[in-house]
Amino acid sequence: MICGVRPSTVADHIIPMTDRHEPEDLQGVCDPCHRQKTAKEAAAFRAAAPRPSRFRGDEPHPGLL
Repeated sequence: MICGVRPSTVADHIIPMTDRHEPEDLQGVCDPCHRQKTAKEAAAFRAAAPRPSRFRGDEPHPGLL
């Protein structure tokens, strides 16, 4: 329980982005807290490893070489 108010309804990974499902790696949280925690972790992951741009920049067209 992260918020300390609502009962735990979701098993959450203490260390994010892992596939370990051992009891010591999980904690019980309520659904609203789990959604909020997951959103923060996902935003941090996206910021740390941004996707490459779909625009290639200023390189010559291969047919014009």
